[in-house]
Amino acid sequence: MSPENTKSIQETPPIPTSFWGYIKSFGPGLVVVLTWLGAGDLVNSAAAGSNYGYALMWGLAISLLFRFFIVNVIARYHLCNQHGETVMAAFKRIHPIVPILLGIAVFAFGHIYSSYMIKGIGEATHHLLYGFGSSYIWSLFWVALITFLVFAGKFDRVQRVFYLTLGLLTLSLLGIAIYSGPNVFGIVKGTFLFEIPRDQGSFSALLIVVSLIGAVAGSVANLLYPYFIQQKGWIGPRYRKVQRYDLFFGIIIIIVLDLAVWVVGAEELHTRGLTISTIEDLANLLKLTLGRFGGIIFYVGVLAALFNALSGAAMGYSYLLCDIIHKIKTDEKLPIAKDKVGKMLNYKLMVLWCLLSPLIWLLPGMPDFITMTVLGNAASVILFPVISLALWYITANTSYIGTQYKNKWWENILIAILVIVGIVMSYFSVVQIASKVAELL
Repeated sequence: MSPENTKSIQETPPIPTSFWGYIKSFGPGLVVVLTWLGAGDLVNSAAAGSNYGYALMWGLAISLLFRFFIVNVIARYHLCNQHGETVMAAFKRIHPIVPILLGIAVFAFGHIYSSYMIKGIGEATHHLLYGFGSSYIWSLFWVALITFLVFAGKFDRVQRVFYLTLGLLTLSLLGIAIYSGPNVFGIVKGTFLFEIPRDQGSFSALLIVVSLIGAVAGSVANLLYPYFIQQKGWIGPRYRKVQRYDLFFGIIIIIVLDLAVWVVGAEELHTRGLTISTIEDLANLLKLTLGRFGGIIFYVGVLAALFNALSGAAMGYSYLLCDIIHKIKTDEKLPIAKDKVGKMLNYKLMVLWCLLSPLIWLLPGMPDFITMTVLGNAASVILFPVISLALWYITANTSYIGTQYKNKWWENILIAILVIVGIVMSYFSVVQIASKVAELL
């Protein structure tokens, strides 16, 4: 074992033994779910709620269940496999082409996800400040600030910032949702009836569902969680219990925040027959329905969500790409030492790629924020079958994960169902994206 990895193991934090000990130990789950939130959930939930009320909420419910299961399986392999290797090292043992394909995908989606988040954070700030300063300048401001925050790769610093912004998110989104008056019967009906209503607004019901699954269950961002675990210092099976609670805590947070945004769309916009297709539509309609103060509160939440997502994505994708490149170039199976990753040139170059290359989308004539978000997340579904199949193989095969932690029979069945769903959704994703791109052209 390398000296760096020996040092990392010696510095692992203590196992919590009390309720508050667990609460204080949480962190990776919060960071990853707040990264997911701004990476599509926020806009998808608002668009689905305003266009279709609560009818498509079943898509969100299924997606979150899928996500918890998939990410928990990924984390189990990372912590419990008999070789002490990363998931990417296991993927390489399946075939060297797998990490190469995923590396290309991470490089591409690091640009795609950041593109609509950078565009959105500038527009949100512009609206929040009543048109003061151009959205382009505000995007540049936030890019500079986030670059400063994540460039050194210090997870603890980012985690502390995320706890602060979680407070803003909760006060903003949950407060507006409570003010809007959620329809509990409508939420239950939309969750369990699996209704596909007639198309309304700029996005078809099918595209919304595909985009939800792409943003939630099929996202490449699911692979970020093990690297946040590694940065937390959790190594080995003894951290399995705290990891499960950590992820569950994060999923509860994202359920509450997603539901809050959906309620705002369903109660404030859908009930009035209003739909959204651009960020300006959402700003103007919320000011109309909630008043000036309500619009300000909502955009504080939007700004916090996008800040978190952009920071988490830039840091997480850079962690992930470093491991991919390291595994492709070497035969090393173990994780890179947590205090070494942020100093690597590949990490810093990927941060710059995620935060600087998307600035091209700020030029005039480029697609609006919401269109880019929905199409970007629908595109991510295409990778879901590849990731699911590879994950299935390494977690069901005792030569990879060992006998004690291999999949149970019901887990194999569920992953098989997810693979089939992923293949079907990939097909629909390609069809729907082609249709939307044809409209734009």
